[in-house]
Amino acid sequence: MVTWNVHVDISKDTIKGKNGVYKSWGTYKYKGSCGCTITLRKEVEPSVKADADRNEEKEKLENYKFYYHTIPENWEGWSIYYQLKRVEHNGVAQTGLDGMGSLSTYREVCVIYWLNDYANIFPLMIGLGAGHVTHYKRKNGTTNEWEKASIAHPATLSEYQRVLSELNTKFNDVVIVNLNADKDKKYCGHPSFNCFKSPTESSSSCSHNGTTFVIVTVSEITGGTVPNGFKGFKHSPSGNKMRLLGTYHGNSMISFKESVISTEYDYVNAYYTSGSRGDKPLLLELQEHQGTSKLYTLGNKGEWVPSNLSKNDLTKVLDQENCLRNNIVVADLSNKRGRYCCGMSRHRKIQVEQHRNNVPAGYTSYLHLPNGASFNIHRFKSVDHTHTFTNFYGQITGIYAYFCNKDGKHRPILLYVNKGSGNGKWFKRTSEGGNNWTDQELSSLKTHTPSFPNIKQHIEEELKKVCKEFGIVCEHSPLTSPSGAGSGSSSGSGSSAGGLGSASVSPQQAGAGNTSDSGSGSVPAAKPGGGADEGLGGGDNLEPKEDNPESIGGPPKEHNAGGFIQKALTFITSKDGIITASVTSGMCGLIAVVAWKLPNIMSFLITKAL
Repeated sequence: MVTWNVHVDISKDTIKGKNGVYKSWGTYKYKGSCGCTITLRKEVEPSVKADADRNEEKEKLENYKFYYHTIPENWEGWSIYYQLKRVEHNGVAQTGLDGMGSLSTYREVCVIYWLNDYANIFPLMIGLGAGHVTHYKRKNGTTNEWEKASIAHPATLSEYQRVLSELNTKFNDVVIVNLNADKDKKYCGHPSFNCFKSPTESSSSCSHNGTTFVIVTVSEITGGTVPNGFKGFKHSPSGNKMRLLGTYHGNSMISFKESVISTEYDYVNAYYTSGSRGDKPLLLELQEHQGTSKLYTLGNKGEWVPSNLSKNDLTKVLDQENCLRNNIVVADLSNKRGRYCCGMSRHRKIQVEQHRNNVPAGYTSYLHLPNGASFNIHRFKSVDHTHTFTNFYGQITGIYAYFCNKDGKHRPILLYVNKGSGNGKWFKRTSEGGNNWTDQELSSLKTHTPSFPNIKQHIEEELKKVCKEFGIVCEHSPLTSPSGAGSGSSSGSGSSAGGLGSASVSPQQAGAGNTSDSGSGSVPAAKPGGGADEGLGGGDNLEPKEDNPESIGGPPKEHNAGGFIQKALTFITSKDGIITASVTSGMCGLIAVVAWKLPNIMSFLITKAL
């Protein structure tokens, strides 16, 4: 003879594929601990005999649901027997059910829940046996203990209602939080009613059969505690405490992955993206009665799961959830190359590349571009600090960040936030160590983009101002003098063979290495004895180095160079290009002019022997 001990799990629901439940020949089943098959049947608002006499009239038991778990029949011919050994809820044994005898004498277990207990979190009653049923009721809300319920056989509607009403009174502080409810609304949150689905402005009382239930009041969270870009709503109970069965959003329940009903809470805060009030909250904050709080986010299966971060990390959690669920990314200007997003490797929606157009010497600029995502318009990050924009509205299509190469803290000090179609705003850091930025006092940049002709000098001026305020010593590009010029090259050489200087060039296009129409990137050779630019078209650093007058063997002849150089300086300030001229004393000077013209990137060389 073989006897199998069967464990019944009363948390199971008739949902195919959930928690091992499957459907075979129209019947829901699941495997018990012994590997045997347990059948599962569900009745919503079942019809129950109205009285104990032989009258067959039945009435609905509203707002409740019944589940029947039946163990296999014995195979006596094969001497195989099945007996009920344990009743579990999510694998946790329920105690106090064998007070009327051994569980092994029963072949069916009936469990009763509130109909609004979507995830079968909180069983209220258990019935053992078929036909002549022995009933038990939940002893308390914090343990898995059960006690005998005084229901005579056969159980009638009034008997069920009496015991369930007693349980509702005992657990009158249990609520379902309605996440649809707007500010200044109230609702009765108890799961034995449907009142919580329809918040009103005047729910002054909530009672039934002499029992008063919790009324939940909704208010908007103010006072600057909610980060910009988000809204928060507080759900506060009458009586100062409540226990949470679950939440309600849209027309559906959202449960907690792990039951929280045994904990008393002072209030629940729900946080949403601004302008998306109809969407599910990004985050729940549960404030415990003892004064501590815990954060919950939506998991992959649509349940509330605990976060490993605390209330102190509220902004971080909200930004991360906003990124994962809404593709709204907080730009991280610490990234200098490649892709990033949400701080997680599987999200790579922001591309970073170096921007070289109109970037002064001594500084570096990086461009952050979204791909399939949007930038957060309120905040960005850099070196583990969160910074805030001021007075910015609309979308962001790209961010240009400028850094001083000599700043050991690697802080961005000037930003251009592109809004698309040639529109955008410049921002500068307001103070050293501060995380705020302003768009004020940037009049020389306001109407221009980083690629606008002749803006390089204005960018450098603003960068110098910020560097001075922060005490940062940066290498700045030299000023060109009409009375004399040193030699220089993009390679950093101060002189060349024969004493002839070389032209130094700043390209107009970001990342441009080749600067001629042919793509060679080189300057035609000078006259015999002259030098050529060693840096054009070669390295990444195409900015002019500091001039060195001593390397050209003495001051130039002013009477030979003055007129033509003055014309060159006039061209330098024009919109056609950026020019740097250099003159040698050996041949009375050579003027080299290199210009980039948008959009065809045309370059030309004008050489005139004086």
